[in-house]
Amino acid sequence: MSIGFPYGLDTGDANSSKEDRISTGTALLSYSRHLASSAEARSALAPQDDFWVGLNRNWELLASVFQPGEDEGYADYLLGLTRLTRNAVAGVPENQNKAFIAEPSIRIIVQALTAGVWLNDEGYYPHVQSLAQLLSNMITSNDTLAQRIWEAYAALPGELSPILRLLYSTDVNTIISTFVLVLNLTVESVHRTTILPETRVVVPLLDWIDRVFESEEEGDEAKVFQLGYSVFSNVFQLDLFDHLFVSLSIPSHLLPPAQLTLLKLYDSYLHAPSRSTVPISSVYSLIPSLLSLSEHIRHLQDHQQPEVNLGQGIVLVLDIVNQSVLREDADSKSKRDLRAVLERSRGEDGVGVPESLIELLRYLTSHTPAIHPLDEGPESTEPDALSYVNRSIVRLVSTLAHGSPEVQDRVGQVGGVELILSLTTGDRRNPYLREHALFAVRNLLAGNVENQKRVEGIELQGTEDASGGITGLKLRARE
Repeated sequence: MSIGFPYGLDTGDANSSKEDRISTGTALLSYSRHLASSAEARSALAPQDDFWVGLNRNWELLASVFQPGEDEGYADYLLGLTRLTRNAVAGVPENQNKAFIAEPSIRIIVQALTAGVWLNDEGYYPHVQSLAQLLSNMITSNDTLAQRIWEAYAALPGELSPILRLLYSTDVNTIISTFVLVLNLTVESVHRTTILPETRVVVPLLDWIDRVFESEEEGDEAKVFQLGYSVFSNVFQLDLFDHLFVSLSIPSHLLPPAQLTLLKLYDSYLHAPSRSTVPISSVYSLIPSLLSLSEHIRHLQDHQQPEVNLGQGIVLVLDIVNQSVLREDADSKSKRDLRAVLERSRGEDGVGVPESLIELLRYLTSHTPAIHPLDEGPESTEPDALSYVNRSIVRLVSTLAHGSPEVQDRVGQVGGVELILSLTTGDRRNPYLREHALFAVRNLLAGNVENQKRVEGIELQGTEDASGGITGLKLRARE
């Protein structure tokens, strides 16, 4: 039996009263709940042409008359129509295709509800959430429609893109629905994922991820992070980290917030439980950042602290580069290109990577001397922006020196062996620094006669205390 659009109300009918629209909206909500619980009912709609003609006509009429804040029952009708359509298309490709005719009208309403004050009007939160869910359901597992949506939205000026406008909401449930939409648009498409870095949605995506990154809650904010992580994991798997990192650069900014958030995401990706099997991206774009951050910090005035994001950023850059070199070394098929580029690269000041790392380490040890484990003093010291940079520098120097006579020589020639040896006494503020320093010294000395001679001319001095421990440890040249 053929069924037409339920309840027979055209939203543009001037003879319909506000009460009619409200009651019909309530009835549509009830029908939408029935569709949500019955896959059979959704499938039964597919051949019902009268239903789809009525549905799409109602969207057209509603798009022509609905104005936020001038409600004559249209908001109630909109919510019912949105949820009805959202549930009708879920998991039924034929229904998705038939409802897609209404997409231009749906887009008009999205633009109206995301304009100005209406975007963050709590009274319209349910409508905006449902519209985002509708768009997502409409293209889920439907590559043809996903491509059409992607192309249509990409062709729009930024301020007219529904996805971009939805991402400016402050409602976390709307954001979750929008992240799901972006994920569904990109997850099964190399083409759409590849051009994601070119779109204007990347920065607001990263901005939301940054807001929830440190959240310890297990609720909605955790969902935002997991969805965002999934979106960008697909980008990383296609070796697009470098392209995306460069696209987020801002002239005269050493490390814009979006780049810092991207570093946090990629660091999480590298340390995921499946990290040994996940594809990794090239990270050549981080070498200029490493050199410029090092130069900037080394030229700070006495007692001047860098911004916290620069301290976090250089630790992330150092750790990501180190992890990438280690992964490259472990791959027998790798050409070890990253290691070679690191050895060749120089900053704007002409200083190479190994030399820059040692000079930065020297600056840090002179401005924030180590607190030795047995030294007298406070039990703890509040970490500053550069608290953990030493450890990351030593770890990367150790990795680069392993099996590389050239790096060993260059580090030795700028006093790096003695400097790193001095860190083997430990630092209460820097867990495991001593262990990393010992590994680095070993790698710097392995097979390198000149570096071995440098160490032979050095001895450790200290004072034995009553418990047999040594305090006041320091290095001095043998006479």
